[in-house]
Amino acid sequence: MKEAKFVTGILLTLVFIFIFQIAAGFTEPSNDDRNILEKEQAEKEKQEQNGKKHSIKGLSVGDKVSDVKAVLGEPRRKDESEHDFDWYIYNEKYKEYLQVGIKNNEVVALLGTPSVINSPQKNYNNINREDVHSYYGDPNYKSEHKDGYAISSDGDNVDYKIGFYYDSFDNDQVYLAKILSDNYPLFSYNNYGDKSQEYFQDMEKQIIDQINVLRSTREKSSYYAHEGLNELVRTFSQSMAENNHSFSDIVDSNLDIEDWSINIAKGQNNALEIVNSWLNSPSNHREIIFEDFTFASVGTTKTEDEEISTILKAVSIENNEDIDIYVDGKRQEFERLPRVVDGSVIVPLGTLFNRLDVQMEWEPETKTIIAKKEGNTLKLQVDKKEYYFNDKKEKLNTPVEEIEDVIFVPLRVISENFDYKVTWNADYNLIIIE
Repeated sequence: MKEAKFVTGILLTLVFIFIFQIAAGFTEPSNDDRNILEKEQAEKEKQEQNGKKHSIKGLSVGDKVSDVKAVLGEPRRKDESEHDFDWYIYNEKYKEYLQVGIKNNEVVALLGTPSVINSPQKNYNNINREDVHSYYGDPNYKSEHKDGYAISSDGDNVDYKIGFYYDSFDNDQVYLAKILSDNYPLFSYNNYGDKSQEYFQDMEKQIIDQINVLRSTREKSSYYAHEGLNELVRTFSQSMAENNHSFSDIVDSNLDIEDWSINIAKGQNNALEIVNSWLNSPSNHREIIFEDFTFASVGTTKTEDEEISTILKAVSIENNEDIDIYVDGKRQEFERLPRVVDGSVIVPLGTLFNRLDVQMEWEPETKTIIAKKEGNTLKLQVDKKEYYFNDKKEKLNTPVEEIEDVIFVPLRVISENFDYKVTWNADYNLIIIE
């Protein structure tokens, strides 16, 4: 009798839970939610393993690339560094910006914002130079706007180094920190050798990323790349390196520019040093980082005396009533423009997927779109507020629509399923896809 009552109690509990979930509008986690949960669990496990080490998102020097991907997923980019390792770039959220240095499938360097640093000493959120000195004492490596420490577990041998970058105009707040293998100099200069032009283009992207990290601390929208502006700035940088330039050369652009400003640097020879020098400059160099511009581009060139000539141009554009889409900095032309419906941005699917190299099939009988890329399959149907990604059902707030023979879908379908960073800037009616 007791066993029967016990079983009955379990069944009633399960029924109650089921009814409660229905009443609460319970739905299965989306692809994004599941990925986040898996990464959070991997991060927690790495934090426990690296509990006595400094780490970023639980990752520390010596971890494997498989650990990195378990915690962070695939990187947005893989950039060359000034050393013999590659930077894995994670810039989806600038408040949690990360660069992970990988050599021979092993972590040798990490760079990140204070919010993602794990320390056996203290929480690094909202700390400044005074806090750092109170935690660690006098720095082993010291510069005007940065400090570095050699970390040893036995008091004799250096396990790794950690460096802090400060904003001297904001109470010396830490805005980035770097953890580095002892095999590399913490603050390095002029280490280029036979670096290719791709190396300098990677540096340009990192400069924009690190400026966007700083902008995120002021709740400013990110600067976006623009293909035409990129070429203009890079050409001007080359002219500047040859001492053969005029500032009028940098004014022309194929944008409807409302305002613009430029920064110039010569002698600071990596992204961290360039941004740190601009940030801590009392002149216009600092102001351009936080101004209300829209697009920004960087050009870098190596001079004959092995220094780097760098220029940053930021521009604001005139407000546009129509919605523009930029893919990797290039403005896209559409016969049917994107629009906002019930608070959601919807975009013309066929033309956009074609620009993103997504293969598409159309089933007219059921009005179903089948989109494929890199082994993934997306299925959508007109007038439905749902879709299938790799046979997993997902919900939409806005239905797939057919407007004047063109299929429109919510913008989030792209960002959640095909690994693109998608930003909607409502102030300027811009969709930025990277």
